[in-house]
Amino acid sequence: MKAKNLLLFLCLIALVVPTGCLFSPDEDGGDGGGGGGGDEGYPFPDTADKMVENFTEIYGSMDIDAYRDILHPDYRFILGTADGDDEYYNLDTELALTENMFSGEQGPTDEARPISEIQMVTFPQGIWDEVPENEPNFGGHGAVKRVYEVDISVTRPGYNTFVIQGQVDFYAVRQDSLVNDQNRDYWRLLGQWDHTATGGGLASGGLASTAVQSVAELAQSAN
Repeated sequence: MKAKNLLLFLCLIALVVPTGCLFSPDEDGGDGGGGGGGDEGYPFPDTADKMVENFTEIYGSMDIDAYRDILHPDYRFILGTADGDDEYYNLDTELALTENMFSGEQGPTDEARPISEIQMVTFPQGIWDEVPENEPNFGGHGAVKRVYEVDISVTRPGYNTFVIQGQVDFYAVRQDSLVNDQNRDYWRLLGQWDHTATGGGLASGGLASTAVQSVAELAQSAN
């Protein structure tokens, strides 16, 4: 259960097309828009691969504004196995946890240490596959799925760095977006399914319960 709960840190992502888009229409990022964490926009996500690359960059930059924009309204992050005993976070829960995690602020107790740095690396496995329309969690959106090996390190001052490794399914969905009077594909992250808790995922550098308590208390401090 500790390893399962540790993956609060892996609440990974979906894209809404907001009025003020943080993603640059320029293929290389360029000057197309300012993300919440800097003056440069992220590359426009006109493929599912670019969307995941943006997600990885956004997570490592702890850019909550861009993170919020990349999440689909129906986003969910599933923890557990496909045996009917799954737990998941919806969009509101994911954003509440992540906003506090990215804030870099001290929580209400000594154990709720601020997170100073997050590093994430994603390694694609296989290809994007179509999600059946009758799939109970991510069906009905015309979504595609790809497995990624994920490697995340989370640094908190005064504590050892946590390292989280394992497989996560990424679910992406495409929609049309009007950019410079032209329709372009715009990919969002519909959700993720964590397999690290039951598939040999590794957490090192401290007790999983301590990490979970830190994130949970940071989330509670915002209420």
